[in-house]
Amino acid sequence: MPDGHSRISVHVEYNGWNKISSVEKFVSTLIYDTCRYMGVYASPEDKREISALLSTDARIQDLNHQFRGKNTPTNVLSFPAQDKDYIGDIIVAYETMQREAAAQKKPLSDHLAHLTVHGTLHLLGFDHEAEEEAQMMEDTEIRILATHGIANPYKESL
Repeated sequence: MPDGHSRISVHVEYNGWNKISSVEKFVSTLIYDTCRYMGVYASPEDKREISALLSTDARIQDLNHQFRGKNTPTNVLSFPAQDKDYIGDIIVAYETMQREAAAQKKPLSDHLAHLTVHGTLHLLGFDHEAEEEAQMMEDTEIRILATHGIANPYKESL
């Protein structure tokens, strides 16, 4: 495992996540690779940390309600940190991710990869509120996922 992974912690809060082989390493690698792609962790001196929580709809609904005023589950939340040594937190909800993957006819691991990259980009300052920002974020996600052999997540599945 590259040295950069020591800056990333992944916690599994729900056993369903074990359906994805070596899920902690998988998520850690995606976060690390996204950061490297965006120029973060380009030098050994960059010690900033990221935490990811693989959780449930109930947990993410609580967080979504508390921090965004939306009392519904969502697939991924990102919380950028205000601390110079900490980049932030990513939380992914298993049940929502699983439903979306099934509806889109995509492997769970591919959809988790997309949500992980998406959440990491939010931590690094990307947003999708405006059309131009959304397109830039989607294009970046597509390029990063392609480096892992994952198809364009925005292309309709047949």
